[in-house]
Amino acid sequence: MATTVQASRALERIDAHAFSAARFTEHTPAIIVGAMDEWPAMGKWSPDYLASVLQDREVRIAVSKSHKYDYNPATSAFENLTQFRKEAMGFAAFVEKIHNAAAAGEHYYLMQRPIQNDFPELVPDVVRPRWIQDKKKVDVNLWVGSAGNVTQMHYDRDENFLAEVQGSKHIRLFDPEQTELLYPYPKDSVMYYLSYVDCDNPDYEKFPKFREARAWEGVLNPGEILYLPARWWHQVRSLQDAISVNFWWAPAKAA
Repeated sequence: MATTVQASRALERIDAHAFSAARFTEHTPAIIVGAMDEWPAMGKWSPDYLASVLQDREVRIAVSKSHKYDYNPATSAFENLTQFRKEAMGFAAFVEKIHNAAAAGEHYYLMQRPIQNDFPELVPDVVRPRWIQDKKKVDVNLWVGSAGNVTQMHYDRDENFLAEVQGSKHIRLFDPEQTELLYPYPKDSVMYYLSYVDCDNPDYEKFPKFREARAWEGVLNPGEILYLPARWWHQVRSLQDAISVNFWWAPAKAA
């Protein structure tokens, strides 16, 4: 899908041998190429392989009738926060649903599950990126989902490496200085770090300032890692059924 955002620029692609932690001080994103050559997961992980390992392990899956996983601007946890539902099922049953997603007219997403706690069998297949300081506390999460899944535009307060194991993802990013152009949820919302704007189909009548926004865009392929600086806005779309691992760690200083 072609971007609807004016004058987007390509995300810089950097060979893993040339990337360094000095990039963190620049606070600009990049796709690191050849960054996962030493990962045992590469060439081994697929939805079917994960199902064979995890079998009936119960997981909570986000299920959407559309391709989007949007949240409501609720001001308390007592309100409905999501525009999708969640279902508990065995991992193998989840993978079967991914295979039949088109026929079912639904999309499925295992989102942000801690690998160490939920799937310790997978820990040996994941390699912590060498650019993260050894003493840093890092949250490592698994993401598995259907082709076409779109995460609502938002930002995270932590630094992030998004490592793509299988499938490709289209990435669209906006720097924090453009926040006022992106129509964030009200500050009293539970999820104040979300945006009302759908980058793929922006409503310029409701959100006219978004015309001025300038995105960084690129495709993250298997074996590549996206460096996503803290507080950078991002909307991500899976181009195929996808498996990703992400690493969150606190910035060196408040971003």
